[in-house]
Amino acid sequence: MLEASPLPAVIVGSDFKVQAMNDACRRLVTSKVIPGRTTCHEVFHGCPVPTGSVDLLSCPLRRCMKCRHPKQVQHYHQTAQGGGNHLVSVYPLPDRDGEVRVAMQTYHPVGEDEAFVRTMPRVARSREMREAFDLSRRVAGEEMTVLLMGESGTGRRQLAKWIHDLSPRRSGPFVSLSCVGLGEGELRVEIFGHQLSWNREADGYRIGLVDAARQGTLFIEEVADLGPRDQRTLLRLLRGEVAHDLRLICSTRYPLISEVIGPARLHPALFFRIARYPIQVPPIRRRAEDFPVLARILLAEVEPTRRMVLEPETLTALMLYSFPGNLIELRSALIWATLMTDDTSILPHHLPPRIQASSLKTV
Repeated sequence: MLEASPLPAVIVGSDFKVQAMNDACRRLVTSKVIPGRTTCHEVFHGCPVPTGSVDLLSCPLRRCMKCRHPKQVQHYHQTAQGGGNHLVSVYPLPDRDGEVRVAMQTYHPVGEDEAFVRTMPRVARSREMREAFDLSRRVAGEEMTVLLMGESGTGRRQLAKWIHDLSPRRSGPFVSLSCVGLGEGELRVEIFGHQLSWNREADGYRIGLVDAARQGTLFIEEVADLGPRDQRTLLRLLRGEVAHDLRLICSTRYPLISEVIGPARLHPALFFRIARYPIQVPPIRRRAEDFPVLARILLAEVEPTRRMVLEPETLTALMLYSFPGNLIELRSALIWATLMTDDTSILPHHLPPRIQASSLKTV
Protein backbone atom coordinates (compact mmCIF):
# COMPACT_ATOMS: atom_id res chain seq x y z
CA MET A 1 0.00 0.00 0.00
CA LEU A 2 2.77 2.45 0.90
CA GLU A 3 4.93 1.71 -2.13
CA ALA A 4 1.90 2.23 -4.38
CA SER A 5 1.80 5.88 -3.27
CA PRO A 6 3.85 8.25 -5.47
CA LEU A 7 4.08 10.61 -2.48
CA PRO A 8 6.18 10.13 0.66
CA ALA A 9 3.99 8.08 3.00
CA VAL A 10 4.15 6.49 6.46
CA ILE A 11 2.00 4.32 8.67
CA VAL A 12 1.71 5.87 12.14
CA GLY A 13 0.07 4.49 15.27
CA SER A 14 -2.07 6.34 17.79
CA ASP A 15 1.09 6.62 19.94
CA PHE A 16 2.70 8.66 17.11
CA LYS A 17 5.29 5.92 16.45
CA VAL A 18 6.18 5.26 12.83
CA GLN A 19 5.45 1.64 11.91
CA ALA A 20 6.48 1.73 8.24
CA MET A 21 7.42 4.16 5.46
CA ASN A 22 7.95 3.98 1.71
CA ASP A 23 11.16 4.70 -0.20
CA ALA A 24 9.97 8.18 -1.18
CA CYS A 25 9.65 9.07 2.49
CA ARG A 26 13.07 7.61 3.34
CA ARG A 27 14.60 9.94 0.75
CA LEU A 28 12.69 12.86 2.24
CA VAL A 29 13.77 12.58 5.89
CA THR A 30 17.20 13.10 7.39
CA SER A 31 17.05 11.22 10.69
CA LYS A 32 17.26 7.46 11.18
CA VAL A 33 13.86 5.88 11.67
CA ILE A 34 13.44 2.79 13.84
CA PRO A 35 9.98 1.26 13.18
CA GLY A 36 7.93 1.01 16.33
CA ARG A 37 10.21 3.37 18.27
CA THR A 38 10.75 6.61 16.34
CA THR A 39 7.82 9.06 16.41
CA CYS A 40 6.56 11.17 13.53
CA HIS A 41 7.13 14.42 15.42
CA GLU A 42 10.76 13.47 16.02
CA VAL A 43 11.27 12.70 12.33
CA PHE A 44 9.56 15.72 10.77
CA HIS A 45 9.64 18.41 13.47
CA GLY A 46 12.60 17.55 15.68
CA CYS A 47 10.24 17.76 18.67
CA PRO A 48 10.32 15.34 21.61
CA VAL A 49 6.55 15.79 22.10
CA PRO A 50 3.70 15.84 19.54
CA THR A 51 2.86 19.18 17.93
CA GLY A 52 -0.68 18.73 19.21
CA SER A 53 0.48 18.70 22.86
CA VAL A 54 0.25 22.49 22.85
CA ASP A 55 -2.08 23.18 19.92
CA LEU A 56 -4.53 20.33 19.35
CA LEU A 57 -5.61 21.73 15.99
CA SER A 58 -2.07 21.53 14.59
CA CYS A 59 -1.89 17.72 14.81
CA PRO A 60 -3.87 16.07 11.97
CA LEU A 61 -3.15 12.55 13.27
CA ARG A 62 -4.77 13.23 16.62
CA ARG A 63 -7.79 14.84 14.93
CA CYS A 64 -8.09 11.91 12.50
CA MET A 65 -7.97 9.36 15.33
CA LYS A 66 -10.66 11.26 17.20
CA CYS A 67 -13.21 11.69 14.39
CA ARG A 68 -12.19 8.69 12.21
CA HIS A 69 -12.26 10.83 9.06
CA PRO A 70 -9.40 11.94 6.77
CA LYS A 71 -7.75 15.22 7.75
CA GLN A 72 -5.41 17.66 6.03
CA VAL A 73 -3.17 20.41 7.35
CA GLN A 74 -0.15 22.34 6.09
CA HIS A 75 3.02 21.87 8.16
CA TYR A 76 6.65 22.92 7.94
CA HIS A 77 8.88 19.82 8.02
CA GLN A 78 12.59 19.17 8.38
CA THR A 79 13.76 17.39 5.23
CA ALA A 80 16.92 16.28 3.48
CA GLN A 81 16.59 19.44 1.36
CA GLY A 82 16.72 21.67 4.43
CA GLY A 83 13.03 22.00 5.23
CA GLY A 84 9.82 22.97 3.50
CA ASN A 85 6.03 23.09 3.58
CA HIS A 86 3.95 19.98 3.03
CA LEU A 87 0.25 19.33 2.78
CA VAL A 88 -0.16 16.47 5.26
CA SER A 89 -3.05 14.11 4.47
CA VAL A 90 -4.05 11.55 7.12
CA TYR A 91 -6.25 8.58 6.32
CA PRO A 92 -7.64 6.32 9.08
CA LEU A 93 -7.03 2.58 8.68
CA PRO A 94 -9.68 0.72 10.73
CA ASP A 95 -8.97 -2.85 11.80
CA ARG A 96 -11.38 -5.80 11.58
CA ASP A 97 -13.20 -4.60 14.70
CA GLY A 98 -13.67 -1.14 13.23
CA GLU A 99 -11.19 0.43 15.65
CA VAL A 100 -8.72 3.02 14.32
CA ARG A 101 -5.30 2.38 15.85
CA VAL A 102 -3.14 3.32 12.87
CA ALA A 103 -3.33 5.81 10.01
CA MET A 104 -1.50 6.51 6.77
CA GLN A 105 0.05 9.93 6.30
CA THR A 106 1.18 11.33 2.93
CA TYR A 107 3.23 14.47 2.37
CA HIS A 108 2.75 16.70 -0.67
CA PRO A 109 5.23 19.60 -1.10
CA VAL A 110 3.64 23.05 -1.21
CA GLY A 111 5.25 25.82 -3.26
CA GLU A 112 5.68 29.34 -1.87
CA ASP A 113 6.67 32.80 -2.97
CA GLU A 114 10.48 32.57 -3.14
CA ALA A 115 10.96 36.08 -1.79
CA PHE A 116 8.87 35.19 1.24
CA VAL A 117 10.93 32.05 1.90
CA ARG A 118 14.21 33.96 1.69
CA THR A 119 13.16 36.64 4.13
CA MET A 120 10.95 34.66 6.52
CA PRO A 121 12.64 33.92 9.86
CA ARG A 122 13.30 30.29 10.74
CA VAL A 123 11.00 30.61 13.75
CA ALA A 124 7.83 30.63 11.62
CA ARG A 125 6.98 26.96 11.24
CA SER A 126 3.69 26.81 13.12
CA ARG A 127 0.46 27.48 11.26
CA GLU A 128 -0.52 30.63 13.19
CA MET A 129 2.91 32.24 13.01
CA ARG A 130 3.25 31.52 9.31
CA GLU A 131 -0.14 33.17 8.78
CA ALA A 132 1.08 36.22 10.72
CA PHE A 133 4.21 36.45 8.57
CA ASP A 134 2.24 35.89 5.37
CA LEU A 135 -0.16 38.73 6.25
CA SER A 136 2.82 40.92 7.18
CA ARG A 137 4.50 40.21 3.85
CA ARG A 138 1.34 41.13 1.94
CA VAL A 139 0.93 44.48 3.70
CA ALA A 140 4.63 45.42 3.82
CA GLY A 141 4.57 47.16 0.43
CA GLU A 142 1.48 49.20 1.29
CA GLU A 143 1.19 52.45 3.25
CA MET A 144 -1.81 51.42 5.33
CA THR A 145 -1.67 51.35 9.13
CA VAL A 146 -1.12 47.94 10.75
CA LEU A 147 -2.25 46.80 14.21
CA LEU A 148 -0.37 43.85 15.76
CA MET A 149 -2.56 42.14 18.35
CA GLY A 150 -1.10 39.68 20.82
CA GLU A 151 0.16 39.11 24.34
CA SER A 152 3.22 40.85 25.72
CA GLY A 153 6.48 39.16 24.84
CA THR A 154 5.24 37.47 21.65
CA GLY A 155 7.64 39.34 19.36
CA ARG A 156 5.35 42.11 18.09
CA ARG A 157 8.19 44.62 17.88
CA GLN A 158 10.33 42.18 15.87
CA LEU A 159 7.42 41.59 13.50
CA ALA A 160 6.92 45.35 13.09
CA LYS A 161 10.63 45.71 12.26
CA TRP A 162 10.32 42.86 9.74
CA ILE A 163 7.44 44.67 8.01
CA HIS A 164 9.57 47.82 7.91
CA ASP A 165 12.54 45.92 6.44
CA LEU A 166 10.35 44.58 3.62
CA SER A 167 8.71 47.93 2.87
CA PRO A 168 9.76 50.67 0.43
CA ARG A 169 10.68 52.68 3.56
CA ARG A 170 13.36 50.18 4.62
CA SER A 171 16.16 52.70 4.08
CA GLY A 172 14.44 55.13 6.49
CA PRO A 173 14.49 54.98 10.30
CA PHE A 174 12.48 52.59 12.45
CA VAL A 175 11.38 54.52 15.56
CA SER A 176 9.39 53.02 18.43
CA LEU A 177 7.45 54.46 21.35
CA SER A 178 5.88 52.55 24.25
CA CYS A 179 2.66 53.96 25.69
CA VAL A 180 3.06 52.00 28.95
CA GLY A 181 3.30 54.53 31.77
CA LEU A 182 2.86 57.47 29.42
CA GLY A 183 1.11 60.30 31.26
CA GLU A 184 -2.03 61.93 29.87
CA GLY A 185 -1.06 64.56 27.30
CA GLU A 186 2.54 63.37 26.93
CA LEU A 187 1.99 61.80 23.52
CA ARG A 188 1.67 65.25 21.94
CA VAL A 189 5.15 66.14 23.18
CA GLU A 190 6.56 62.79 22.03
CA ILE A 191 4.96 63.05 18.58
CA PHE A 192 5.55 66.69 17.76
CA GLY A 193 8.49 67.65 20.01
CA HIS A 194 8.73 70.82 22.07
CA GLN A 195 10.88 73.82 22.80
CA LEU A 196 13.02 73.41 25.92
CA SER A 197 14.19 77.02 25.88
CA TRP A 198 13.67 80.21 23.93
CA ASN A 199 16.77 79.58 21.82
CA ARG A 200 16.08 76.71 19.41
CA GLU A 201 19.67 76.77 18.13
CA ALA A 202 21.15 76.23 21.61
CA ASP A 203 20.14 72.55 22.00
CA GLY A 204 16.89 73.72 23.46
CA TYR A 205 14.57 71.88 21.09
CA ARG A 206 13.46 68.27 21.51
CA ILE A 207 12.70 66.68 18.16
CA GLY A 208 9.38 64.89 17.84
CA LEU A 209 8.83 61.38 16.54
CA VAL A 210 7.13 62.72 13.40
CA ASP A 211 10.48 64.24 12.43
CA ALA A 212 12.58 61.35 13.83
CA ALA A 213 10.65 58.78 11.76
CA ARG A 214 10.56 60.88 8.57
CA GLN A 215 10.56 58.62 5.47
CA GLY A 216 10.53 55.61 7.80
CA THR A 217 8.23 53.77 10.21
CA LEU A 218 6.82 54.83 13.57
CA PHE A 219 5.92 51.90 15.81
CA ILE A 220 3.63 52.74 18.76
CA GLU A 221 3.52 49.93 21.34
CA GLU A 222 0.50 49.31 23.58
CA VAL A 223 -1.61 51.93 21.85
CA ALA A 224 -4.69 50.88 23.88
CA ASP A 225 -3.06 52.41 26.98
CA LEU A 226 -3.47 55.94 25.59
CA GLY A 227 -5.79 58.32 27.41
CA PRO A 228 -8.55 60.34 25.68
CA ARG A 229 -6.37 63.44 25.04
CA ASP A 230 -3.55 61.39 23.53
CA GLN A 231 -6.01 59.45 21.40
CA ARG A 232 -7.19 62.73 19.92
CA THR A 233 -3.56 63.64 19.16
CA LEU A 234 -2.99 60.37 17.32
CA LEU A 235 -6.31 60.76 15.51
CA ARG A 236 -5.16 64.16 14.21
CA LEU A 237 -2.07 62.50 12.78
CA LEU A 238 -4.07 59.75 11.11
CA ARG A 239 -6.58 62.19 9.65
CA GLY A 240 -3.76 64.06 7.96
CA GLU A 241 -4.29 67.25 9.96
CA VAL A 242 -0.56 67.26 10.65
CA ALA A 243 1.91 66.98 7.78
CA HIS A 244 4.06 63.86 8.04
CA ASP A 245 5.99 61.40 5.93
CA LEU A 246 5.93 58.11 7.81
CA ARG A 247 4.25 54.73 8.02
CA LEU A 248 2.45 53.90 11.29
CA ILE A 249 2.38 50.46 12.92
CA CYS A 250 0.74 49.95 16.33
CA SER A 251 0.47 47.08 18.78
CA THR A 252 -1.75 46.06 21.66
CA ARG A 253 -1.51 43.23 24.18
CA TYR A 254 -5.26 42.62 23.85
CA PRO A 255 -5.87 39.86 21.28
CA LEU A 256 -9.62 40.50 20.88
CA ILE A 257 -11.24 43.52 19.24
CA SER A 258 -13.88 43.60 22.00
CA GLU A 259 -11.09 44.11 24.53
CA VAL A 260 -9.57 47.04 22.63
CA ILE A 261 -12.70 49.13 21.96
CA GLY A 262 -14.57 50.60 24.91
CA PRO A 263 -14.85 53.50 27.35
CA ALA A 264 -11.61 52.52 29.11
CA ARG A 265 -9.75 51.64 25.90
CA LEU A 266 -9.73 53.04 22.37
CA HIS A 267 -12.41 55.19 20.78
CA PRO A 268 -13.90 53.42 17.72
CA ALA A 269 -12.93 56.35 15.48
CA LEU A 270 -9.27 55.76 16.36
CA PHE A 271 -9.36 51.97 16.49
CA PHE A 272 -10.76 51.47 13.00
CA ARG A 273 -8.10 53.78 11.60
CA ILE A 274 -5.16 52.01 13.21
CA ALA A 275 -6.70 48.54 12.67
CA ARG A 276 -7.21 48.75 8.94
CA TYR A 277 -4.97 45.70 8.74
CA PRO A 278 -5.03 43.73 12.03
CA ILE A 279 -2.58 40.84 12.47
CA GLN A 280 -2.82 38.33 15.31
CA VAL A 281 0.53 37.36 16.86
CA PRO A 282 0.14 34.01 18.69
CA PRO A 283 1.67 33.24 22.11
CA ILE A 284 4.47 30.68 22.16
CA ARG A 285 2.27 28.10 23.90
CA ARG A 286 0.43 27.82 20.56
CA ARG A 287 3.65 27.54 18.56
CA ALA A 288 4.77 23.99 19.30
CA GLU A 289 6.50 23.56 15.94
CA ASP A 290 8.51 26.75 16.46
CA PHE A 291 9.52 26.03 20.03
CA PRO A 292 12.68 23.92 19.51
CA VAL A 293 14.15 26.48 17.11
CA LEU A 294 13.07 29.42 19.30
CA ALA A 295 14.65 27.88 22.39
CA ARG A 296 17.94 27.12 20.65
CA ILE A 297 18.20 30.57 19.08
CA LEU A 298 17.53 32.28 22.42
CA LEU A 299 19.98 29.97 24.18
CA ALA A 300 22.72 30.92 21.73
CA GLU A 301 21.92 34.59 22.34
CA VAL A 302 22.00 34.44 26.15
CA GLU A 303 25.16 32.28 26.25
CA PRO A 304 27.20 32.98 23.10
CA THR A 305 30.57 31.87 24.56
CA ARG A 306 29.56 28.29 25.41
CA ARG A 307 27.90 25.84 23.04
CA MET A 308 25.02 24.99 25.34
CA VAL A 309 22.75 22.04 24.51
CA LEU A 310 19.13 21.59 25.50
CA GLU A 311 18.72 17.89 26.21
CA PRO A 312 15.52 16.28 24.81
CA GLU A 313 13.96 15.86 28.27
CA THR A 314 14.70 19.53 29.01
CA LEU A 315 13.03 20.63 25.80
CA THR A 316 10.03 18.49 26.72
CA ALA A 317 9.79 20.16 30.15
CA LEU A 318 9.92 23.59 28.52
CA MET A 319 7.23 22.72 25.99
CA LEU A 320 4.89 21.47 28.71
CA TYR A 321 5.03 24.85 30.46
CA SER A 322 2.56 27.54 29.35
CA PHE A 323 4.96 30.54 29.45
CA PRO A 324 2.53 33.37 30.25
CA GLY A 325 5.44 35.78 29.74
CA ASN A 326 6.13 34.31 26.28
CA LEU A 327 9.56 35.01 24.79
CA ILE A 328 10.59 37.29 27.66
CA GLU A 329 9.94 34.55 30.19
CA LEU A 330 11.56 31.89 28.01
CA ARG A 331 14.68 34.01 27.70
CA SER A 332 14.79 34.51 31.49
CA ALA A 333 14.36 30.77 32.06
CA LEU A 334 17.27 29.99 29.76
CA ILE A 335 19.48 32.55 31.51
CA TRP A 336 18.63 30.87 34.82
CA ALA A 337 19.46 27.44 33.38
CA THR A 338 22.87 28.54 32.08
CA LEU A 339 23.71 29.84 35.56
CA MET A 340 22.63 26.59 37.21
CA THR A 341 24.91 24.33 35.16
CA ASP A 342 28.70 24.12 35.03
CA ASP A 343 28.53 21.90 31.96
CA THR A 344 27.34 22.56 28.42
CA SER A 345 24.26 20.34 28.80
CA ILE A 346 21.06 21.78 30.27
CA LEU A 347 18.98 19.19 32.12
CA PRO A 348 15.45 19.57 33.54
CA HIS A 349 16.70 20.20 37.10
CA HIS A 350 18.60 23.25 35.81
CA LEU A 351 15.33 24.97 34.85
CA PRO A 352 13.52 27.43 37.18
CA PRO A 353 11.48 25.67 39.92
CA ARG A 354 8.10 26.82 38.50
CA ILE A 355 8.86 25.10 35.17
CA GLN A 356 10.05 21.94 36.90
CA ALA A 357 6.87 21.87 38.98
CA SER A 358 4.68 22.42 35.93
CA SER A 359 6.26 19.53 34.03
CA LEU A 360 5.81 17.20 37.01
CA LYS A 361 2.11 18.12 37.29
CA THR A 362 1.60 17.56 33.56
CA VAL A 363 3.29 14.17 33.65
